[in-house]
Amino acid sequence: MNITKTRVATSQPTPFAIYDLMIHTIDTALFLADSLGTNYKIRPYCQQDANGNLQLAQLTIETPRQLISATLNMQSGTNQEIASLQTPHGLFTVDNLTRYTTQAAEDSRIQTAADWTSTLETRGFAPMIDAFITALETNGANPVPPESSLLTHQFCHEMVHFTK
Repeated sequence: MNITKTRVATSQPTPFAIYDLMIHTIDTALFLADSLGTNYKIRPYCQQDANGNLQLAQLTIETPRQLISATLNMQSGTNQEIASLQTPHGLFTVDNLTRYTTQAAEDSRIQTAADWTSTLETRGFAPMIDAFITALETNGANPVPPESSLLTHQFCHEMVHFTK
């Protein structure tokens, strides 16, 4: 699995960029991945300019059954977010959360969000907020497990400290 976010010539101090932008690629990767369990390895990588601004960050997570890559490129020629998953059944890609492509040996399909769909809906915030409010009203389970949020923040912390 590969989750990539790119920005056009964006200049931000590394810690800020990691917690402002990279956190979302890591969080998405963890959400889409199978459980990491306890047997995983991470490899952080950060490239900075002379002023300590992030140029490129990548976190690779390896488990016995999966390889996960989360990347933030601050010096790209385009603003884009892509999530791709390769399986024995095909390649599944989401581009800017508006275009979903499935490719298999015998078939290829593209689905796009309707033009009038709100950003809150296409980015998943509206359903997430609704699920959280429902959990509060019904005393149900938190739709975003705290363990996942803590792991995302732990990985960001390790990336920031990797650069020092």
